[in-house]
Amino acid sequence: MANGFALPALSHVLRRLLLDAAPQDDLSFLGATGWQVSMLAPDLVKRGDKDPPLLNLFLYQVGRNSGWHNRDARTYDGGGNRIAAPPLALDLRYLVTAYGNKAYQAEALLAHALLALHDRPTLTRAFIADSLELPPAPDKIEKQIAASGLAEQAESVQLSVDNLSIDELSRLWSGFNLGLRPSVSLLATVLLLSSRRTPRPAAPVAARTITTVPLGRPVIETVAAEAGAHLPIEPGTRITLSGEGLYEPSMVLLLGGIDAAALLDKAAPGFPTTLTLALPASLPAGMLAGVQTAQVRHGVRIAGEASPRPLLASNLAAFLLRPRVAAAAEDGGTERAILVDFAHEIGDRQSVSVTLEEVVGGALTGNRFAATVPEGNPDAAPPEDLPRPPRVDLRRVWARTSAPAGTFRVLASVDGIASVPHALADDPKVTLS
Repeated sequence: MANGFALPALSHVLRRLLLDAAPQDDLSFLGATGWQVSMLAPDLVKRGDKDPPLLNLFLYQVGRNSGWHNRDARTYDGGGNRIAAPPLALDLRYLVTAYGNKAYQAEALLAHALLALHDRPTLTRAFIADSLELPPAPDKIEKQIAASGLAEQAESVQLSVDNLSIDELSRLWSGFNLGLRPSVSLLATVLLLSSRRTPRPAAPVAARTITTVPLGRPVIETVAAEAGAHLPIEPGTRITLSGEGLYEPSMVLLLGGIDAAALLDKAAPGFPTTLTLALPASLPAGMLAGVQTAQVRHGVRIAGEASPRPLLASNLAAFLLRPRVAAAAEDGGTERAILVDFAHEIGDRQSVSVTLEEVVGGALTGNRFAATVPEGNPDAAPPEDLPRPPRVDLRRVWARTSAPAGTFRVLASVDGIASVPHALADDPKVTLS
């Protein structure tokens, strides 16, 4: 990489390239002064009627090279410590201008300069090193330029002529408050300047741990009621998961995204090929009726770590979890309504419908009445023309009904999935006065 003196060193090398552009056969068109190359701002080039012809090289723009800038985008770690020292990558633009007092002089100068640039599109290390050789009695800046490290930078400097439009050239020259002269814009890319910051070295590796474990993905093929694959699954049902490679001591068993490993019955028939678990009569918080999923996750123990990592997961096996009414009671308000308690939570976006089946003398009469649950599943009578208050009991809904006084069995549907009727003596009932 090069230091800060590489920028004037590059200008020095380009001046040497333009000096070598002089034709070797005939320089008579230049007059007695010969081939000259200056390095001044155009507004500082003072020209008289008898001044000799001249080429001028002026650095007018320095910009960041986007390609190299993006190579080391992350130079700091999370703690703000510098972990890399990318170079400052620059693109340089020079204005090469030809001056002459006689016809064709400026055009001839510019043409020979363009031929020299065309024949050397890349500044090789050998050419740069040769151009930076010290003169017999060098001054301090010449010594610094020679030691800039430009010839040792990682990437070669490429030269190309910028095709500036007449409008761009006009604006450029108007910035010098001068009239337009025969000139071209030269692009030199890329100059890499070494950063003066020292990155913080990475911490050494104290120990290397390699753990090899066999990996086999568990697969769930079926989720069904233990009593029979054709029977419904509801709160209180024992269910079985069958498949391949399901059990592992550190496994996590998820039902509806909730850890249900504690419900696993290791004494059930078929264990560990088949996993059996008993759903509680009152489901855990967050487990809703409807389409649910089961998944098994296995842990992989890495040497030196206290607990296994859950790296292996089975497929998601879907099953239908039917709703179940746990209790019901008359609301006792100013309108005919009931409060229905479920064995599971009811989501705010779940639709609920309630059906009342008339019971007389311990038997069903066949008369059915609907109980309407307002949108939002309130657990109390919704206020009139006021915002509905937040729910307090996520397992309870409020439903109004037109059923007459009497005793009724309470059934419900959640998201179109109906609860399962059981023996009439066991199902929840409500008495309306």
